[in-house]
Amino acid sequence: MRFFVCRYLAYGLMGFLIFSCSAFAGTPPKNDSPDYAGQSAWIFLPQIMDKPVDLFFMHPTTYFDTTDGYNVSLANKEVSAASKAVASHQSGFFADHCNIFAPYYRQASMAVLEKPEQERDAYLKLGLKDYKAAFAYYLKYYNQGRILAGHSQGSNLTLWAMKEGAIPLENVIAAYIIGWSVTRTDLDALDMPLAVKPDQTGCIISWNTIGDKAKSPVIVKGALVVNPLT
Repeated sequence: MRFFVCRYLAYGLMGFLIFSCSAFAGTPPKNDSPDYAGQSAWIFLPQIMDKPVDLFFMHPTTYFDTTDGYNVSLANKEVSAASKAVASHQSGFFADHCNIFAPYYRQASMAVLEKPEQERDAYLKLGLKDYKAAFAYYLKYYNQGRILAGHSQGSNLTLWAMKEGAIPLENVIAAYIIGWSVTRTDLDALDMPLAVKPDQTGCIISWNTIGDKAKSPVIVKGALVVNPLT
């Protein structure tokens, strides 16, 4: 069984939004857990497996306010529609070759990134819980030694999931952690190297892009990068 695990935050798409945060002191919803055994918890859940590989796709952040609190409710039809539209557009590049699996998850609002790390993580980890549940369901019922990939807020979620053993690292071909910070501490914890050549396997690939003079809350001191242009 071989995996290609790819999660990255599309910060270039949303890093320059200007917004004001309300004083809402929301808490993560507790009774809104998605049931991944049901079709409604998935943007894409193929019933016919007619492609040679799978794409496990985590859509980018599409929740930018705090209408539902700091985590979106899966009953929010507007955000769900936006998530489906973005997932359709971005994963469509792989449609000719992949069976696409794309779960909904209780993503954190963009406003969460401006919070202190410990406070922020409480909201981001709700998405981690959903990611792990969706991945476990996919792995149990669908994966047959195929390829996994994805996109978005899941860069941070992927690091957590890998560290917590939710992804069997011995089967990872490459982990694309784009738009989030990967440090030497992360590499040591996972016992995985940063990629240094294009045909390398069992490695992590990571970089961030921001505008001139812009500041990013997801770039931390000691962040490592691979030059995507080479």
